[in-house]
Amino acid sequence: MKAVTVLPLFVACLVVKTTFSFLPCPLPMTRYATAKWFVPSFQVATPYQSRSRLQMLHTSPVAGKPPSQLTVAVAGATGYIGKAVVRECVRRGYKTKAYVREESIERAKSLDYLKGAEVIGGSLDDSAEVEAKLFQEPVDVVISCIASRSGAPADAWKVDHQANVHLLDASLHAPTPAQHFVMLSAFCVRKPELVFQHAKLKFENYLRGKQDEITSTIIRPTAFFKSVSGQLEIVQKGYPYVMFGDGEICKCNPISEADLAEYIVKSIDDQSMHHQVLDVGGPDEGLTPKRQAEILFEVVGKEPRFIAVPIGLFDAIIGTIDFFAQFFDGAKDAAELARIGKYYAVEDMLATGRGEQYGQITLREHFARIAKEGNEYDPYTTMFSSKKEA
Repeated sequence: MKAVTVLPLFVACLVVKTTFSFLPCPLPMTRYATAKWFVPSFQVATPYQSRSRLQMLHTSPVAGKPPSQLTVAVAGATGYIGKAVVRECVRRGYKTKAYVREESIERAKSLDYLKGAEVIGGSLDDSAEVEAKLFQEPVDVVISCIASRSGAPADAWKVDHQANVHLLDASLHAPTPAQHFVMLSAFCVRKPELVFQHAKLKFENYLRGKQDEITSTIIRPTAFFKSVSGQLEIVQKGYPYVMFGDGEICKCNPISEADLAEYIVKSIDDQSMHHQVLDVGGPDEGLTPKRQAEILFEVVGKEPRFIAVPIGLFDAIIGTIDFFAQFFDGAKDAAELARIGKYYAVEDMLATGRGEQYGQITLREHFARIAKEGNEYDPYTTMFSSKKEA
């Protein structure tokens, strides 16, 4: 196995793109964190620290009911996890509503993974609109799979926090209020340093503050499989795998979209998951980036080759872009992109505690499948994928 240490700054472009090919956390492409946007993190308790009226009754309004008697609304239904959640809800027999952007509704109705669901178009910019579009007929359970894509500060607060607030408020103020709310959060909010993490945490605490009105579950997955699959195509083409440091700095155990969707939908009926903050990872033990790469090389039948990018390169990139950010606002997001790269190059995204590993699909099995079928295209994680979404 060959390792090449690359020092020049011209590698920065490759680093920026490659970073998001295997970040061990589900996240958008760019985030800009400054003191202006800082929100204090709150202590996470599992279960929630205070007992609500619903908890004291020892009952859940939805747990134990046959799926055919419950209506589930999924927001973010065309996203990577959202579409898998819709499919799982339909498979289990829930009456399912898929809430999508208004401009995407016609296309969404033709998508295979939304078949069996009622597709509803609308925005999340205003709770009154959400209530009018989604909650005029009773909805028992709301599952939020929405997440910021651009990562700019305004977008992070608008989507990761405010859109969720609008969704929750609409569900509570509906003619027939919803009874259970599931939030797809992220494992990385445990150590918040980025804007989107603080935005998610602020909503988590807003949701927890409503526990007297609605039961809820907060789910924090470690990493999505697509987040660690972005270098498939370059490895298949015979190029080396790009990693940071020696590739042994951090570990993660990612979870497949199917297994995560199953876990999310399971939380509807499992009362022990209500009023909980739940970390969840896949069935693999902790895998370093280097081990992930070795598995990928084994699957595609190539000799392992690596480009090792020094962690310190991030500091040089950040410092340089920060300098230009004094004169060009657009450079601020680029600097934060490098900060995110460094963060996920050194932080573990690993959930291996009791009950925290879930599912059957291993990363090796996932790599074997996409090596044959192609990697689903995503502009934020795939580099040269030829398999575009239908």
